[in-house]
Amino acid sequence: MTDYPKRHSDIEITFLDGEVQTVRCGFGSGFASHLAKQTAEIGILTLLCGPKTYSFPLSQIRAWTITEIEKEVEPS
Repeated sequence: MTDYPKRHSDIEITFLDGEVQTVRCGFGSGFASHLAKQTAEIGILTLLCGPKTYSFPLSQIRAWTITEIEKEVEPS
């Protein structure tokens, strides 16, 4: 079993009415292609973020972006 580094990203969702919402999730930007494919197939952008799940109908979204957060330096 491979241990993957822990990554976090901000997902910025822009809705048709211009509202912008940002959600922070525990995955890297490499997850974007899977997320885009799943969203296209079911018509809902679903974000599983720790204890919360967010669902946004694709018909209400103008655009969405994933920005991976740089790893913070941990104190030694």
